[in-house]
Amino acid sequence: MPHGQTALAGAVLDAKYRLTHLLGQGGMGAVYRAQHLGTGRPVAVKVLLSELVQNPEAVERFRREARAAGGLRHPNVVDVTDFGVARVDGREIAYLTMEYLEGSSLRAMLDQRGALPLEVVADIVEQIAAALEASHGAGIVHRDLKPDNVWLVHDGRGGFAVRVLDFGIARLGQDGAPPRGDEALSAITAVNTPTMHLAATDEATALRPADREPAPAAAAISSEPAGEESTARLTTAGSLIGTPFYMSPEQCRGFDVDASTDIYSLGVLTWEMLAGRRPFRGNLRQVMDAHLHASPPPLDTVAPAVSAVVERAMAKTPQERYESARAFAGCLRAAAEGPGAIIRRSMALYADRFSEFLRISAHVARPPVLVVAALLAISAAVALLAPDQRAAVLPLNAGVLFAPLLWLVITMLTNATYAVAIERLRTRPLERLDPEELTAEVRERLGLPRSAGYATTARRLLGYYLRCELRAKAGTGDLAFLIGFLEGVPIAEIPPRSAALAAGSRRAYRRVAGGIFAALLALPLLEAGVLALVLRPLGEMAIPLAMLIAITLVPFNAMLVNPIFSSALALLYFRARQAQGEDVALAAVLPGRL
Repeated sequence: MPHGQTALAGAVLDAKYRLTHLLGQGGMGAVYRAQHLGTGRPVAVKVLLSELVQNPEAVERFRREARAAGGLRHPNVVDVTDFGVARVDGREIAYLTMEYLEGSSLRAMLDQRGALPLEVVADIVEQIAAALEASHGAGIVHRDLKPDNVWLVHDGRGGFAVRVLDFGIARLGQDGAPPRGDEALSAITAVNTPTMHLAATDEATALRPADREPAPAAAAISSEPAGEESTARLTTAGSLIGTPFYMSPEQCRGFDVDASTDIYSLGVLTWEMLAGRRPFRGNLRQVMDAHLHASPPPLDTVAPAVSAVVERAMAKTPQERYESARAFAGCLRAAAEGPGAIIRRSMALYADRFSEFLRISAHVARPPVLVVAALLAISAAVALLAPDQRAAVLPLNAGVLFAPLLWLVITMLTNATYAVAIERLRTRPLERLDPEELTAEVRERLGLPRSAGYATTARRLLGYYLRCELRAKAGTGDLAFLIGFLEGVPIAEIPPRSAALAAGSRRAYRRVAGGIFAALLALPLLEAGVLALVLRPLGEMAIPLAMLIAITLVPFNAMLVNPIFSSALALLYFRARQAQGEDVALAAVLPGRL
């Protein structure tokens, strides 16, 4: 152990933090559990080696880590709260403090369990991607994403809350570019050095003395001996930094990097979680050469669609990867989930916001429902007043003639309105949905005044839908309609767009649509049976009258059932976009993880 590090136990830094005991130690520093004297709250304190405090560059990197992580106020990034240089026993000690987390690193979980279930992997990747989106949005590239720098805290619901650690080698916007070309790679030499490793790193990268990194940030530390691969250190003649087993090709070459290098590392990390081992193995030269030239082995434990998603994240050139970490996470989720998940989420969303959805449905379907209600009232009056009860059937016949058209109008208006609602919930999940505002936006997107009447809106919408249905391939009319409606795509451009999005969604669409249509068919039969029993005193007219009333009630049924189909269709549209690798966030729509 470096001299003097263990002697810090019991020391007080800047009259604020009492170091209680050492959690772990590496070649650049150590992490202690400490107590904040003002609040009594436990914190983790990362301390730079005393001899490195005299190195301005090491201290500046340490300061940068505090600035990088401390500036990212995000639930999936470890919370760094303080930085300082304290004097202890006549020596200067550079330190930073962060939240103390229970739990374990992803590395510890992989070592214990091996391959993880796809659902768990998708959840972890989504949270890591959220952290990366925040850091990339702030102009920070992590550059050292690996299982040791991902911390898992049990969330009390059977899942994990993820924290991304160690921004010690993060590239901030003002960093200079490292040397370019293969000269950095040619200078690599592998050395095997036994090491005490932090939980945030079991494959620490050693740099030339001028570029030595401080110990990684960690919420809790392990001092177990590193494995054969994890003891390897990297020495370069340039500024090649990172952990070789997770480094992108451009990192391996010493090129300048951007956010896509983190996407590559996340792809490697995802591959390891799914397979239970790293995609590339061997000594450092072999591993880095594989990053540069070899394709990852096929993932036999998951569906080909999932394997293809991970392979794209690990593409050799940045341009071939996903445009963002969130796009990769969304694409992985889309490939991992079957059509049943869309239905479950739609029903969960409907149940979670039932009162709001019911008000929206009632607002959309009000005119047709009023027409049907009037027909039912007239029929009831005729049945009571007319001597010939057959006369009561005549108004209902009108309802039967109009029921399919009314159902289609309600369906189209509901689809359009809920598409707008889901779009809003994606970015503002807690917003209350105003039916009048939603329908006004529907009119506006159709090129109508926001105050246009119901009949004008229905006529424009129905015409637009029929043109989409005629131009789209069979079974994709509803998707084509949503594409044109939400994206403002001209009718002529919809077929190729809808065909591309529907390619992987037809099975899910058939299951969603089939379930809703089955419900719409079953409800009238159930209603007819109940009504036949109620109307039995009418004799032979009971069954025909019950069937006519049940058919006339189709708009009421549509008002209740269509929201599930409409929200499922909107979710299916956004999921199809995710499957294409587009940067679309869906998590905000969902009332909870399922």
